[in-house]
Parts: sequence; C-alpha cells; structure tokens
Amino acid sequence: MRRDGVARVKRLLKRHAALPLLAIGLAILVILYFQISGARNNGKLELVDLYGDRSALRDVVLSGYVQDSYHRMSFELTEDKIDKETVVFGKPSQPIANYSPGMPLPSGDMAYQIYPGFYAGIGFEIQAWRMQEGYRMNVEGTALVETTLQYKGTEDGYSFSNHQEKGLAFVGERIFYVPPTTRYYTGKSGIYEVLRFGDRNSMQKPEEDETRVLVELNMEGNRQEAWQGLEILGLEAVGDKLALIALEDGEIVVSGYDSETGDLLGRVRLAEYVYMLGQGTEPPEADDYYEDYEAYVDEDLGVLNLKFYNTGSPENETRHMVASISMKDEVKLINKQELSYKGRDRSPSGASNNWFSFRNGRLYVMKVSSVEPEMYTLFEGLYDQQVMIEVYENGEKLYAGELRTDVNDDVIEDRYLASTHFQQVRSEYREIGGLRIGNAK
Repeated sequence: MRRDGVARVKRLLKRHAALPLLAIGLAILVILYFQISGARNNGKLELVDLYGDRSALRDVVLSGYVQDSYHRMSFELTEDKIDKETVVFGKPSQPIANYSPGMPLPSGDMAYQIYPGFYAGIGFEIQAWRMQEGYRMNVEGTALVETTLQYKGTEDGYSFSNHQEKGLAFVGERIFYVPPTTRYYTGKSGIYEVLRFGDRNSMQKPEEDETRVLVELNMEGNRQEAWQGLEILGLEAVGDKLALIALEDGEIVVSGYDSETGDLLGRVRLAEYVYMLGQGTEPPEADDYYEDYEAYVDEDLGVLNLKFYNTGSPENETRHMVASISMKDEVKLINKQELSYKGRDRSPSGASNNWFSFRNGRLYVMKVSSVEPEMYTLFEGLYDQQVMIEVYENGEKLYAGELRTDVNDDVIEDRYLASTHFQQVRSEYREIGGLRIGNAK
C-alpha cells in the first residue's frame, strides 16, 4: 500500500508538472506588462528654466504631443508639473502630413486648393479634396468664385499678395474665401461664401451659382504706381466672425465682419506696413514686414493673434511683431509686442509649429525651431528640435524656458551617414505638434 501511494503521488506530480512553470510564466508576463506600461510614459519631457520665475506660467496650461508613426505622447504643462500619456497605435500610422504654403489647406477630414477660373474674367475655383490619414484621396467637388476684377499689371502673368489658401476661412462647416490680390487689380472683389461644390470639371461652367458675395470690396481706387489702394493678405475666422487682413495704402488693417450678415463690426489699424517688391514706391515707414503672416486663434477668448516677420532682421537674428486683436464684443487691439530671436527663423507661413496667445494680460509663446547641432550635418532635417516657452507682460520678458524632449535622439545615427547613403524616413522620426495654450483649470 505504501509503495502504491508513493507511485500515485509521483504520477500526480508528473501529470501537473507544467502548472508551476505556467504560474511562473504568468508572473513574468505580468511583471513585464507593468514594466512596459510604465516605461511607455517615461519619455523625456522636462522644463528647464532659462530666465525669470516659472510662476509666470501659473495661470495657464500648455499642451502638445510628441509623435511618430508608432506612438503619440501627449503632454500638459503647468507651473509645477508635467502630465503625459502615451498611446501606442495598433498599426503604424502614416507620417504626419505637415501643411506648407501652396499645398491644399486641411480642415477636418477635407482639404482645399485654389486654382484660376476660366469664366467671367478673373475668377477662382475652390477644389475640395477628401483626406485620409493626412493625404488627398479624391476630389469631392469644385466651387467657382466669380469677380469683376481687372488686372493692370505686367503681361507675363497675374500677381498675388499671398498664397491663395490664405484667403480661406471656416466657420463651423461654412467656407469663406477672399482672393489675396495686390494693387495691380482694380474693379470689385469680395468675401465669398461657398454655397455648394459642383460635381464637374474645371472646364464646365456651373449651371447655378456655387458661391455668394457676403462682403463687397471696392478696388477702383488702386494705383500700382503709387502707394495707394486696397490689397488683400488673407481671411481668418474667430468664432462666428470673420477677420479680413488687408493693406490700405500699405498699412496693415484688420476688419471684423459678421459671417451671417456681412455687417462691418469694427476695424483696427496697426500702424505697420507691408512692402512687396515691384509694388510702387517705398512705404512711408522704413520698418516694414513680409506679407505671409501667421494666425493663431484663441477660440475661448475670441482673440486673433497675428505674427508678422520684420524685413529688416539682421543676419543671425529674426524679428517679429505679434498683434493680438479681440473680436469677442468689439474689434479692438489689446496688445502688440515686438519679439527677437537669435538665428534665422524665416520658415514659411503655416509650416512652422508655434502658438502665440494673449491672455491674463500676458503674451505666451510656444515656439518649435530647428537648431543646428554642434556636429556638422548636410541635412536640415537632422537639426535638433527645440521648444522654447516665453512670457511677456507690458512689453517686458517675464520668463523663458526650454521644454526638452528626446526627439533629437532619433537623428543621431543618421548624422554619421554619407550624403550618398542618407534617406530620410519620416515615420522613424518623432515630431512635436499640436501646441496649444489655455487657461489653467
């Protein structure tokens, strides 16, 4: 009996020998899961104070993300802490499709591009594209904008004051457009609302109107040989209001309009000038700016922040002017600030990843710039990405800091490659994006 009992125990142990190994394996998997889950939120993200007191960030929260094709680490930065959360994609996503001037302008799951029209003298066609994962897929339709403009410039083609997509603005699902034109145009233009996108090609005349005039703009007084007339730089939406950025005799003027009625709500003259080459005499003021402004809209405040590049920036220095215009109750200038940075930051309008916000009586800046590394490299795409944070009050700098990440680790190995072997695969590099500034909760 005793031998039989021992034999039964041996058979049981042999039969269930895998159970302890299974338990050990499960324990290892659990430990690894928690280690990996914790590690994915351990990406480098730290704020280094460079000037002033960090308490200048007390009233705001700054947010954004670091992303490649495999994961996104979102962050929120306040005065005393940084919260971050990482999402790993189920399948690799397409590289982030950054907008650059001249490309279709993305809005939601659509993108829009402007072409010259073929009807009624000088006209424009707005082409709508369906987007998927940041890329154009197919044309959804075309809307014709008819004007009574006449071109009085050179015979070798039309001239425009800005990229055509600068004239697009979106109020909810409604689409508005103004042609960015110079003083070489006379006649009448306007702010137009898209009524429908026709299912036709650009050589077919629409059977019914596809746009309507919301605001008529009279350019009969334009004189290209003198510093006189109306030039259009662009159109922006602030809530349900439209902001027309234009030049009157070279001076920057922002006009607010009701997007339903077209009523003029107010105007702001900035006392700064834009001088475009070949457009007549020199401007009245020597300190002037480029035409391709950048716009940052704080929807919660109803404030439009416009940044212009100074044409007189010396070598290795970039000068900006940021004008903050409230459109919530009335159209008025609430702040204007001159900024200066080391290095040449003449990135095309819309291509740079910045955010400017005037709130709580202060101008807050989040700025991503490319910094040439100490090691020489032929390729600007391998430069370090630097996130600068600044706070200004009454024209004085209160604070400056750098938000340091580990995105620059992605390019270290590639800097050693010969130019004949280098191929930039954007999906492998992390990018900083989605920058926003809001009031602290």
